[in-house]
Amino acid sequence: MNGQLDFVAVDVETANADLSSICQIGVATVRQGKVENVWSSLINPEDLFSPINTFLHGIRESDIQDAPRFRDVFGEIDQLLSGPVFSHMAFDRLAITRACEKCGNSLSAPIWLDSAQVARRAWPDKYAKRGYGLADIASDLGTVVSQRYTARVV
Repeated sequence: MNGQLDFVAVDVETANADLSSICQIGVATVRQGKVENVWSSLINPEDLFSPINTFLHGIRESDIQDAPRFRDVFGEIDQLLSGPVFSHMAFDRLAITRACEKCGNSLSAPIWLDSAQVARRAWPDKYAKRGYGLADIASDLGTVVSQRYTARVV
């Protein structure tokens, strides 16, 4: 890494309470502290959409009719999620793990990091007990989260 920040950030949305029901995934690759690549895709979860999930992220069953299934893009996701992979809290990591299990695959070599945990440890006076939501942390770091509840990573 030569003292530079090299990592991947991932975000997913699910169709319902089943963590394996990923309906959107976004991945940003950061090399030497700069965003090098952004990849995202709607995913057909092959599952029903819960009204509350649709309300939160706005993705409807009709939006994913022609979208690939998770197993169809697994190879690309596996290549993208290598080295240090940041997700915010455990949700994204668990959803991806469950989606992999559902299609009989497993990721090759991610090193999972939790951005909320990093913030709590780096700034314990500010985030140790509360306030470590992604929007709060991003705002404090001078970054704006433009759309909440969509799998956008930049």
